Amino acid sequence: MYPILFNLGWVTVTSFGVMLALAFLVGLYFMRREMAKRGMDPDIAYDLVLAVAIGALVGARLFFVVAHWSDYYAKAPGDILAIWKGGLVFYGGLLGGGIAMYIMARIRNLNVIQLADSVAAPLAIGTAIGRIGCFLNGCCYGIASNSPLALHFTGNGYAGRYLPTQLLEMLWALIMFGIIYFRLERGKTFKKDGSIFLVYLLLYSVGRFLIEFARFATWHLFGIFTFAQLISLGLFGVALFLLIRRRQTDAL
Repeated sequence: MYPILFNLGWVTVTSFGVMLALAFLVGLYFMRREMAKRGMDPDIAYDLVLAVAIGALVGARLFFVVAHWSDYYAKAPGDILAIWKGGLVFYGGLLGGGIAMYIMARIRNLNVIQLADSVAAPLAIGTAIGRIGCFLNGCCYGIASNSPLALHFTGNGYAGRYLPTQLLEMLWALIMFGIIYFRLERGKTFKKDGSIFLVYLLLYSVGRFLIEFARFATWHLFGIFTFAQLISLGLFGVALFLLIRRRQTDAL
């Protein structure tokens, strides 16, 4: 793994930080395109991405710190803000970023539902890039395995061969991006605002639920499901219900 790209003495540049920044920049590019297509001023995307980035980082870090408070952060509170070491929870980031986006949309008088559709493709490609950062950082790996797919990880005190679940999620996120950006955004399947974002939630929750079975985790409910899987199940159910309800009441 390559957690540190280079050290200039006065500053350390980490692979996780670089990939996270790149994820937001690429997401910004696609967000501007999607907003313009829906008749919104694409320049507003700069303010939106900044607000979403802050909200997502706060939410993602907060979820991780709470989940690992007793086993780590209670003893090392000085590391709570050390996000360059990794330790971000995607669903926390989705919630925090979503709240920030909603607030900014209201301030700028934007259609929240249309805006949600505009961030579906950027979220997918951003997730793919972000997981490359997780892989280089050596975090978020899978269970111990001797299979040909397993790689040697040295991070977080668990040196050994583990499944590279970061790369599995990267591939799934790229598939999601292809479906949303090249198929749904350019087709006429979904006519009602908000449907594309619901498909994004549906696809991500399915992929994350399945990948979690191969991901290293220290906590399981009933010895089966991780916290992320429980959220995925709930998210899948809500997204599917809303899509079905839309089809029953009106054309998507």
